[in-house]
Parts: sequence; C-alpha cells; structure tokens
Amino acid sequence: MNDVTHITLPTRLNHALEDCLRRAALHFGRAFAYEKVVMNLRGRAAGQIRYGRRGDTLAELRFNAALLERYGQAFIDEVVPHEVAHLVAYSHYGTKIRPHGKEWQYVMCEVLGQKEARVTHQFQTENARTVRYFDYRCSCPDTIHRLSAIRHGKVSRRKARYQCRRCGEPLYAVAS
Repeated sequence: MNDVTHITLPTRLNHALEDCLRRAALHFGRAFAYEKVVMNLRGRAAGQIRYGRRGDTLAELRFNAALLERYGQAFIDEVVPHEVAHLVAYSHYGTKIRPHGKEWQYVMCEVLGQKEARVTHQFQTENARTVRYFDYRCSCPDTIHRLSAIRHGKVSRRKARYQCRRCGEPLYAVAS
C-alpha cells in the first residue's frame, strides 16, 4: 500500500506542479521553467504568477499557505493547474494574451485535463481581510459618509476629492 499521508502539503503541491509542467512539456514539445515557488500570498488570493519588472525574467509562482493548510488536496487540485496554465500560456503564446482567455482555457482543459477552466476559487476566506473605513461629513444634517482606507488615503494625499451625491458639497474628514 502506498501511503501518501506522511508527505507534507507543500511537497504534494510541488509534485502536482511538476506533474502539470511535465504534461505541458509533452503536449507542446518544450519545457516550461519558473524561478521559484513561494508561499507568501495572504487574504483572498489562492495563487498568483508574477514576473519581474522586465519581461525577460522567469516567473515566480506564489501560493496562499493558509488556504493550502485549510483545504489540502482540494487546494492543490484546483489552484496548481490554474497557475501552471498561466505560466504555460504566457510562455507559449506571449504575455499579451488575456489572463483567462482562450489560450489559458485551452491549456487548462486540453493540456492539463481539467474538467472546467474556473477563473476563481470557491474556498472560504472569511478571515482574509478586514476593511477599515473612515467617517466623512458634508453639509447634509446627520449624514455620515464612510470612505474606505484606499479612498481616505487618496484624500489625504490630495489625489482625489469626493462629494456628497445629495447636496453636491465636498466631503471632509471627521476628527477621530
């Protein structure tokens, strides 16, 4: 009996990654390379492929360690082929293709043998991120406008101004 329960999840992820790359190499008749695998994604993102600033560098495959730990083999079965399909599609067809376009879908279904080419994962990420809001006022009585941290930052850096949709007056931050 072949017991794989003792193999760690990151090791199983790397085996799945190499298996997907092997399938793509057989299909296209060439190898597909990447620089490294890192487990530093957080929040809602399950996986990501990232290239350096210049297009001539190899890709870095990034994965969410917390989601891998929580969902185990289901994460590996869904996320690894998704990211490998990006790597293969960009390497074979060029980086100007649509991220989840027909080339990526072809690699997912025909090359890697996935039943469907899903764009997003279905994993629960309820503790992924807390959004912080800031209170703003206008000239309307008893009205508070809640701006996200991103919008608040834009106002603070004088990159954007927001106004009330009702009275048309500019919003100003409430002292906290």
